[in-house]
Amino acid sequence: MFVWADGPSMMLFAAAVSGVFVNGQYTWMAAWLPELFPTRVRATAAGFVFNMPRLMAGPGPIISGWIIANLGGFSYAAVTIALI
Repeated sequence: MFVWADGPSMMLFAAAVSGVFVNGQYTWMAAWLPELFPTRVRATAAGFVFNMPRLMAGPGPIISGWIIANLGGFSYAAVTIALI
């Protein structure tokens, strides 16, 4: 979707559509995920599963800003980050 976004308003719309589907995973994780782990590690395991992606995604804005500045646009940065 980001390759065909010709301006910030279209990119914002594409991000909103993508966000609806990406955030859908959190509806089942809170109810089903804790049941996968034994009681003694349930809170630790659920916290790890919920928060490790946030830790890994932390450098994303810095990397995407660098790509936007050096490759010449939002669409190239979005495609590059998506491939990573």
